Amino acid sequence: MSAPIDVEALNDRLAREHPINDYYSRSPLPIRLIERKRLAIIREMVGDATRLDLAEIGSGGGHVLRMFPRARLTAIDVSDVFLDTARKNLAGYDARFVKGEVDKLDLPSASFDRIICTEVLEHAQDPEAMLAAMARLLRPSGVAVITVPND
Repeated sequence: MSAPIDVEALNDRLAREHPINDYYSRSPLPIRLIERKRLAIIREMVGDATRLDLAEIGSGGGHVLRMFPRARLTAIDVSDVFLDTARKNLAGYDARFVKGEVDKLDLPSASFDRIICTEVLEHAQDPEAMLAAMARLLRPSGVAVITVPND
């Protein structure tokens, strides 16, 4: 039997080796264009988030959340390195930062109007538990926007 993966250490290492701000600003042009399109699709799917409670699971550096300056934001990530970057990128926003795996956090049910989980499920040890946590955290009229890569 293999040892459990330390997801925090793994994500902290990846965040240090591949700074997320560089990905958005210094990637080759085709990657930046694809990323802009992906973000535009997410923005459209979320809709008007003014005064809504919006969480991003696997928030990374906060690049997705900063598209929603009028929402009450919650950045959820397992990595202190990513959350530190998100704090800087979301300075001045109504944002809170929660460290941990969403399915293991003690967040109140029906806490969010919108949940974004983009390019994260494919890395999860238990994607079903993550989806169940999202369903529990989403308000009855809420919307979840979930993406996975399509290579």
